[in-house]
Amino acid sequence: MTHSPDYRQPDSPSQYGHGLPPTRQSSPGPFRKPSRRAVAKQGGGVLGSLVGGLLRGLVAKLILAAVVALIAFFGITKAAHLISSPGGQTTISSSSVMTKLNAIEQAHVATATFQVNVQITQSVDHIPCFLICNHMTLRGTGTDDAIVDLSTLSPSNVQINQSQSSVTLWIPPPAIGPAILNAANCCQVTSSHGIVNSVTQDIHNNPNGYDPLFAQGENQIHSEALSSQPLQAEGEQSTRAMLSRILGTVGVKQVIVNFV
Repeated sequence: MTHSPDYRQPDSPSQYGHGLPPTRQSSPGPFRKPSRRAVAKQGGGVLGSLVGGLLRGLVAKLILAAVVALIAFFGITKAAHLISSPGGQTTISSSSVMTKLNAIEQAHVATATFQVNVQITQSVDHIPCFLICNHMTLRGTGTDDAIVDLSTLSPSNVQINQSQSSVTLWIPPPAIGPAILNAANCCQVTSSHGIVNSVTQDIHNNPNGYDPLFAQGENQIHSEALSSQPLQAEGEQSTRAMLSRILGTVGVKQVIVNFV
């Protein structure tokens, strides 16, 4: 039996709609595993963001803590100052002032130089000087100092004004100390003798024989220093400056000195 080929008629256009052939649904491609570099890059970005956020938060907290600490420090300091000194004034301790003042003992506050010219003639009873005598001359310079001593100053001579941070003192003026005469460095000593010099020869050869000359020279210097207005004025000015400097270390801002 002979079979004839089976010819099938194409489907009608309405079978596909609008006469278009059916479209093939594309199947998804095979899954690709991300590379290590991509994973590391993505993980590093996340970790960096996390660490950066933590650091920024830590820095902000540290700055805030430092500001709070500074405010607290200055607040405590100011409060302590106000408590120890009402009204913001520094309290001056009377005992501290007296300790400083009584420690001033034999303070040389000024020095002056004076000329000296002394002559002494030593003779023996009624014997004429051309026969037996010793004539000595001292010429040169010497010094004398103005000295302040407050070691025995009483609290009754000290008045403290807390509101003005000042101290008023009533103290003796600087005293004139003993004269200083260094004959070896500043003076010239000459002497002459009588014809009969056997009695006075010992005086001439003995340095101690000039002691009366030096003693009179020191007396002359001291006498001039006692009447020296410049030395006294310099001594008082130096005393005021010294007291202001010393009492300033215990909170005194003004020192008023009255010499009595």
